[in-house]
Amino acid sequence: MENTESVERRCDLPYGVEYAKSARAACKGCKNNIGQKQAELMWELRTGFQNNMKKKQMIELLEKNDQQPPSEESKILDLLVDCALFGKPAPCCKCPHGQIVFSTSNKTYVCLGYMSEYTKCMYQDKNPLRSPFAIPRDMIEAIDWLKTIKVNLLTTRVYNVDDDEKIVEPSDSFKYLGSRIFKSVAEEYDGDGVKSTGISSGKSRQIIKNGTVVDQECEYAEVSHVHRAADGTLYSAMLGSTDMAQNRNSYYKMQLLAHDTKRLQFFEKTGNKWENRKYFRKKAGLMGMVETDYSEFENVGTEVVTPGSKSKLHRAIKEIIMMIFDVENMKSAMQGFELDLDRMPLGKLSKKQIMSAYKVLTKLQTILADEKPDPDKVLDASNSFYTLIPHNSGMKPPELLNNSKILKEKTAMLDSLLEIQFAYEVLQEDKNSISVDGRDPVDVHYEKLGCDMQYIEPTSSEYEYIMLYMKNTHGATHNMFKLDVVDVIRLRRKGESEKFRGNLGNRHLLWHGSGNSNYAGILSQGLRIAPPEAPVTGYMFGKGLYFADMVSKSANYCRIQRFDTDGLLMLCDVALGKIQEEKHATMRNNLKKGFSSVKGDVIDGSVGMTIPDPNQTIKSEDGYFIPLGTPITVSDGGKHGVDYSLLYNE
Repeated sequence: MENTESVERRCDLPYGVEYAKSARAACKGCKNNIGQKQAELMWELRTGFQNNMKKKQMIELLEKNDQQPPSEESKILDLLVDCALFGKPAPCCKCPHGQIVFSTSNKTYVCLGYMSEYTKCMYQDKNPLRSPFAIPRDMIEAIDWLKTIKVNLLTTRVYNVDDDEKIVEPSDSFKYLGSRIFKSVAEEYDGDGVKSTGISSGKSRQIIKNGTVVDQECEYAEVSHVHRAADGTLYSAMLGSTDMAQNRNSYYKMQLLAHDTKRLQFFEKTGNKWENRKYFRKKAGLMGMVETDYSEFENVGTEVVTPGSKSKLHRAIKEIIMMIFDVENMKSAMQGFELDLDRMPLGKLSKKQIMSAYKVLTKLQTILADEKPDPDKVLDASNSFYTLIPHNSGMKPPELLNNSKILKEKTAMLDSLLEIQFAYEVLQEDKNSISVDGRDPVDVHYEKLGCDMQYIEPTSSEYEYIMLYMKNTHGATHNMFKLDVVDVIRLRRKGESEKFRGNLGNRHLLWHGSGNSNYAGILSQGLRIAPPEAPVTGYMFGKGLYFADMVSKSANYCRIQRFDTDGLLMLCDVALGKIQEEKHATMRNNLKKGFSSVKGDVIDGSVGMTIPDPNQTIKSEDGYFIPLGTPITVSDGGKHGVDYSLLYNE
């Protein structure tokens, strides 16, 4: 009974689909009982396979027809009946090795494969291409019933009109009572994929033992600790999986409190052996590993000295040091980006994982550059990013990364995560000095930064120039906030003067804004260009260091929260050299030969800006220009009234 026909479509038969043996499917406006014949054929095959073949034989028959059998016997029967009656579906045309099966929950044929290790294939077809189902001769000879049946009788599945049932959305009527409505999906047959649900909200309490955190949700958290191997390895892992198409944003915390189960569960959830976790590779349909670092808890103890209590530094300098190393400020910054602090506690995400996320955004930038971006590729990249960098958007699904605006926001978020990671490293490294020597944490952190800080007296001429510069260059359109100077500090970073290329000339004192959590890295390592892994989208003239001659422009980049009104702005001595002027954003580093910087006179792609009056620019004793003049508007033909001069120095 071997059949070797090629893939084909045969004539549709007027049979409606009906899984159970019933006459429920009556045609509305055509023949009565249209589903009866198809239902009877499916029922006869199902009962025949069930009564005459063992599970092992059914699995063998499916494998002979290049079908991957599910594990449950009822689903094996579903797949076997479908293939025997209609023919076996051809492999998926959109993903590698994808198997097409009928899904009773979706009422269509779906692909069980994965576009990538992060994203399930979304291919669907009411009637996919098929090839004939074949029964091996040896099996026919061994099972008499197989000699009596006919296969490949139908090729097109006709659907009952009643299958298109109305979907009733949950009502918002009860939300005022404090209720929360959750959606669930019943999957009657979608193969053997990972099925997981979970709801996480609120704040978590951290229980620190043996140098790491025991998950507070564990009922034995108070009387147990995470196992540490002889080589110092902590048996603790955080797994995550985001699939926006299926509205899934789940995670799985795993810690070895019972040694025999942990390794098995890790393999079950990820498809990777625990002992090979250093070479972890994400597997399609399984969870990924969120790389975390709990080493900062190893030396946690009671604070010996209250920060600032013993330091002889100036009051203003002490306040700045405590501000940039304030853990709560760092948490606020992360929460502002909707990061999930349960799955990714403050400072635990590794640099390797952040760099991997940069690469995803770079890949996404290429996808979005197409005239018609592939939605499946956008979905895949979004799933990959949110799995690497866990987010918590409350009851809303994660936002699809499908435009340059959100790409820019996520790039800025990763920039901040790198800075926060560095600040945490400084805090950890300084703990030994604080606990052993009993020194003030402020003094230890200050020395570690390697940046000399001097307080500028309000009565000095330098202070007055800065105040005037700030007052005059607050743009008229930035009227949602006002700026007040609290203190002015002069910075001299160790080794900076040797690296400064002042011989380029054309030095200007320009503004630069950044979030408070970024300043530990800035003061110790200087301003840095985005890493190679980062996308160029969001940078008007490519990767580089951006400055402005209008204070309110830079103040916008300080990302000050409403409940935290203190921010930090920098005034930098910038050697611009020969300036290349651009009238349109390029998004690329197109610096021409002989030029050292780029000046952008751009607003929505057109010329037109407000700049400090050049006639009021003054020159300092140190040799740089201060553009502190009152604003003047440069004509743009009446198209626009205001913009800001952006200066980019590489």
